[in-house]
Amino acid sequence: MNYIMESTPKTVNIDPQIIEILEQKVLSKEPLTEEEINIFLDYICYETRCKFTNDINNFSFQFKCDKAQAIITHYLNSLKVEVHPCMTQNVITEDIEGHSFLIAIFNVNGINTPYLVDPTYRQFFIDDKKDYILYNSKILRTPSPGYFIKEEDKTEIQKLLINGYHLLDENIARIYGDSFYNTKTGYRRREFQSISGNIYINSFIKGHEPLSTSPEELENEGLSLKRKTKKM
Repeated sequence: MNYIMESTPKTVNIDPQIIEILEQKVLSKEPLTEEEINIFLDYICYETRCKFTNDINNFSFQFKCDKAQAIITHYLNSLKVEVHPCMTQNVITEDIEGHSFLIAIFNVNGINTPYLVDPTYRQFFIDDKKDYILYNSKILRTPSPGYFIKEEDKTEIQKLLINGYHLLDENIARIYGDSFYNTKTGYRRREFQSISGNIYINSFIKGHEPLSTSPEELENEGLSLKRKTKKM
């Protein structure tokens, strides 16, 4: 499988005791360091990806975004984390590529800090040669979101592709949001369009999509990500 950009997902092997300690800190609303939140999110995204395949390096995660969103949201809900499940067509605009992701807010160094969590985003970077389709000069189909990443933004977006998460700052919000915004159909204009990252952030942190799968359904399908701390 060929990709527009090199984006081999990160593989991690983290001591379960470390995850249990981090879960307890999250539950207790204790601040995490930047290193701790990266370890915690590395674990979440890796384990979620492994729910779908034994070979994450050669798996696109196409059509897995709804399940991934549900897995992570239910897990974080069990840890009392503020989570905002999002759907692109509701938090960006209508008539664009549909995709599910989430924003999770953690106490990092004493500050409530939002993170974009999307371990399946790499599905939009498959080199499938998809091009514009027009009818009466109106756009019926566009290339995938990955085709709308500018050269100067590729280094930053690779972090999201590899890790499955990224600190939600204005820059990554703009890059990520624009990649979907430019898949809009029903228009004649094909020039690249950009929106302020702050506008995307304000919309993302209001996300409240219903989840596709319940905790019981995930459990029955063997997809549940269970916390290691005991229920309080």
